[in-house]
Amino acid sequence: MVDSDQHVLRKCLEMVLGPAALDATKLLTTTQKCEAANRSYQAVNPKSVTFSRNCVGRIHGQVYKLNNGYANSVIAKTMELHANLTQGSKVIKQLAYEDRNDLNRKRTSATIKARALRARTRNYRYKLHEELHYGKGISDPKPDFEGLPHLKHHKYA
Repeated sequence: MVDSDQHVLRKCLEMVLGPAALDATKLLTTTQKCEAANRSYQAVNPKSVTFSRNCVGRIHGQVYKLNNGYANSVIAKTMELHANLTQGSKVIKQLAYEDRNDLNRKRTSATIKARALRARTRNYRYKLHEELHYGKGISDPKPDFEGLPHLKHHKYA
């Protein structure tokens, strides 16, 4: 390996395993798009059930829902199946309600107040993580053998 190759390799390792990368993931507080997508795939295609015929369709439907939103994807799918929804029906009202809830959740999570709350919570978790010190047998306190002198010479006492 040439020195320049070693330098590039060190840079790559620093990027993946450096202090900044490890600090970002030490409490599993990062949320990445690929992990969110994998979680949604798991919801529509669980490991415990096999969907050999419609596995691909389920995954594609979930990707479409992630890209276009719940209400738009349902309306587009029903139109494609020629099962058009009537204007003002309960289904349309429910879809609008779900869409409003999703929009409000996204809007409130982007506010300065919500971001500050998440930062305070994250800092609190970091402090808790620094304070906790675990030791062997921390949850198993030793019994008191003071009143039993004949047990003091044994290893388990």
